[in-house]
Amino acid sequence: MSLLDQLNAPLLRDCWVRWGLHRVHYADRIRKLNLLYRVENPWRMDSAQEQARFGWTNEVIAKHLPRPETLLEIGCGEGHQSQYLARVCRRLYGIDISARAVQRARRRCPEANFVTGDPASFHFADMPPVVDLVTACEVIYYV
Repeated sequence: MSLLDQLNAPLLRDCWVRWGLHRVHYADRIRKLNLLYRVENPWRMDSAQEQARFGWTNEVIAKHLPRPETLLEIGCGEGHQSQYLARVCRRLYGIDISARAVQRARRRCPEANFVTGDPASFHFADMPPVVDLVTACEVIYYV
C-alpha cells in the first residue's frame, strides 16, 4: 500500500488533517495547507452536512441575487462547492492558495476558471474588473 493510500485510510487521514491544521489558523501557512491536499478531500466536503450547506448557500444567492452574471469564489479548494455555485451564475471564477486543490477543482468543474494564488493579489486573464458576487465560504478564519 502506497503512502498516499495509507493517508486516505480514515484514521491516518484524520491524524494527517489534525497535524496539517496545527497552527494554520490566522497565519500565512500556505505550505501546510497545500500539504493537507496530499490526500483528496481533506475537509470531507462530500458529507451530507456539507452538501446541505452548499444547497442552502445557493438558495440564499438565488433569493437575493437571481442569476448573477459573474461569481468569484475565494477559497475554492477542490471545487466541491464550485459545482453548486456554477449552477447559480453564468460564469464562475475560483481561487485557492493550494495548487493541488485547484487542479482537482478544474477536473471537478471544468466549465469554471480557477487559479492558484493569494486572494489579495491575483489575476484572471479573462475576468471582468468587477464581478457580481464574491463568496468566501470557510475562508475568513484563515485571514
